[in-house]
Amino acid sequence: MPFFGSAGALIVAVTLIINSGYYLSTIRDSYLPLILLILVTGFLAVMTPPRKRVAMNFGNVAPFLLLFGIGVSAMANFSLSNILSGGRVAVTMICSYIILVRVDTKQLLKTYAGLIRLIILLSALLYILSSQFSLSFLPTITTSNGAYYNLFLVTQKVSSTARVSGAFWEPGVFASHIVLSMLFDVYFLKIKAIHVLIYLLGMFITGSTAGMLIMLLVFIGYLLKKTRMSGKKYVEVLFFVLIVIGILSYESVFSLLSSISPKFFSKLMDTDSSTFFTRMNSPLVNLELFAEKPLFGWGFTDAATQYSLRMDTKLVAQTSTSTQIMSAIGILGIVYTLLCLSPLFSKKRLSHLSLMDKGIISASLLLLVNKEPHIFFAITWLTLFLVARSSGNENGESVCNSA
Repeated sequence: MPFFGSAGALIVAVTLIINSGYYLSTIRDSYLPLILLILVTGFLAVMTPPRKRVAMNFGNVAPFLLLFGIGVSAMANFSLSNILSGGRVAVTMICSYIILVRVDTKQLLKTYAGLIRLIILLSALLYILSSQFSLSFLPTITTSNGAYYNLFLVTQKVSSTARVSGAFWEPGVFASHIVLSMLFDVYFLKIKAIHVLIYLLGMFITGSTAGMLIMLLVFIGYLLKKTRMSGKKYVEVLFFVLIVIGILSYESVFSLLSSISPKFFSKLMDTDSSTFFTRMNSPLVNLELFAEKPLFGWGFTDAATQYSLRMDTKLVAQTSTSTQIMSAIGILGIVYTLLCLSPLFSKKRLSHLSLMDKGIISASLLLLVNKEPHIFFAITWLTLFLVARSSGNENGESVCNSA
């Protein structure tokens, strides 16, 4: 068994959160979170006995394929900025992989999910208090977007209570963490009904439309597992038929959702909004860049520069991680997307789950990484390697620690 414990799990989980869209890391643009990740990973590497044998599966090969792609791209597009940005991605990725193979992953996932639930509850409390009372006595931090409460585990814009960001730089990132936590609880741990209610509360106060749609998918998966229907063939067929119908008639579905709750789903019908425009066109711009340099890409910094130069005035941010990494390192960037889809490739991978369970996991991950940039998110890298290298049985014991 890997060297680990509850205290170690807490330290690693906090480190992963700090390196996955944490608000102070973004505001101060510091390398300190990355240094912390390196130190924690180094400690684990030294204190944990090496495995005698590492299985040659996709999850264990993928990080080295990506590392090779990042290195070759940095050399082909040689500049200090490309080396630094590529190095940051590489270090985040490799540290996440080492953490996965060196720790008791089940304990880590349990601790991480518990922290996210705590952040949800604290965020809800701050949300209620700030909407009813003046909280001028609380510490704040000022950014280019205004003043925010600076409470380390939670933050929120002082002048607005419309949406909640948790411990992260924007509500959409908080929504991604909530979805990941629920995925862990549903498919790798034993989820309780109270946990589901907390996750639903958290998603509601983020006001993230994309997050809610992905959460709906995971919630359906939870209900199917709870009723033991996820492995039944007729349920799987019906589920996939409904998905296809939903895709083909998405305008009607979006219109229905918008009429039910205009506050949360009106963005789905507002094709002129910057959010809609960005998410629709960000992959296209990245693929255009990839087509120009398909072998080695542009390098991460040069790709970002080219992306900015080609963006429309409405195209305000990078959102598609799958295509971003392809524009940066070329053809090997496809490995990132294959990691999202990897549960579908083998019966042995996540063998304690049904095909429909695996489909929900893959779809959720693919949607998550393409609604905002996850390239520097350690928890996302760890999750992708987890689902790509895991095998398991009915009780899930070997799922989290298989080689």
